[in-house]
Amino acid sequence: EARFDAATQCPVVTYAPVKDRVDFVAQLAANWLRLRETPAAERRLALIFANYPNRDGRLGNGVGLDTPAGALKVLRALAEAGYEVGPLPENGDALIARLAAGPTNAATRGRRISETYGRADYEVFFASLPAEVRAAVTDRWGPPERDPFFLSGAFAMPAFRLGNVVIALQPARGYNIDPQGTYHDPALVPPHGYIAFYVWLRRDVGVHAVVHMGKHGNLEWLPGKALALSSACFPEAALGPTPHLYPFIVNDPKGAFMKIATIETDKGTVRLQLHDDKVPKTCANFEKLAGEGFYDGLSFHRVLDNFMVQTGCPQGTGTGGPGYQFEDEFHGDLK
Repeated sequence: EARFDAATQCPVVTYAPVKDRVDFVAQLAANWLRLRETPAAERRLALIFANYPNRDGRLGNGVGLDTPAGALKVLRALAEAGYEVGPLPENGDALIARLAAGPTNAATRGRRISETYGRADYEVFFASLPAEVRAAVTDRWGPPERDPFFLSGAFAMPAFRLGNVVIALQPARGYNIDPQGTYHDPALVPPHGYIAFYVWLRRDVGVHAVVHMGKHGNLEWLPGKALALSSACFPEAALGPTPHLYPFIVNDPKGAFMKIATIETDKGTVRLQLHDDKVPKTCANFEKLAGEGFYDGLSFHRVLDNFMVQTGCPQGTGTGGPGYQFEDEFHGDLK
């Protein structure tokens, strides 16, 4: 509300620019222009593989997508377009074997470390983050040296280079935690090693763009807003104004069509529309739990005629759940 008009007895609402948001959009636009204007042979890219759950047997998982083979196709296409990609692995298995030889979310000690990011450089960047971001990371994870990727005074990067292209593994949301229960936890702040990984790409490698391969990564689950992010939102703290591409498996368009969830009960079939364009985190959480079989065999512990039904409690009392929480989502079109 900008002012109250006494003659009409109405509040007059106006929109005002937020300086740091204007600056961020301008930086992002400038970086897209930088990508376009840089000759292909000089462009530096990062291809990042998902890892869920955080085991070496799940490097580059894609839920139906052969991510390593897809990445090789991308690399060959880049080479044909003039990008400097260096000698390529023979096949997808060789690509994953090289990635697994380095530090991964499963282990760092005794691995082949070819890329590092120094603590001094990291601390300079970390100090530039909003105070609430720094406090949240430090309160949850302590100092940088406690991170499993911090070895011999520097962060070991789960990555290697093929010419001007970095092949990397996305770090886990944390350590000494249940990876399945926390991968999608929108309240869990990332550790120092996670932030250091993206800062290394942005500041040390100087990538022109980041490409997340497969389905799906965890950047979008970091604490913060889903739309109109602020500097205190963790996806922005990690990725910054970096051009970002996200090839997705073609048989999961995520919102191109209305999604229908079918629930078989002892009273009949229930069909629900999933509005992931309006409540994306709620729908994504439901899909994730349903895909893991979390709801199988559970009862509807609360039924209110012509109003609502509730399920999702393993105890059948409404007091349990999957082991994590996230903020409620509301949308005016859904009632």
